[in-house]
Amino acid sequence: PLGFRDANALVRQAQLGLTRSYVQLRDTELKVVELLIQQYRALDQTYRLIGTARAEREELQKYVYRIKVKE
Repeated sequence: PLGFRDANALVRQAQLGLTRSYVQLRDTELKVVELLIQQYRALDQTYRLIGTARAEREELQKYVYRIKVKE
């Protein structure tokens, strides 16, 4: 009926606005998850580098100790 067109249009606009908000929320959520994944990968890589650097430092300490003992 003609009398319900405005009301139906407002309901449809509200539904579209709600859908738009949901899509924006989902997009933001996906971006945050991607950022979290990147940070976790960077953390894992940093821990690997720390392990390698620690092993190198320990070997250098042994080398320096051997040199000092010989002197």
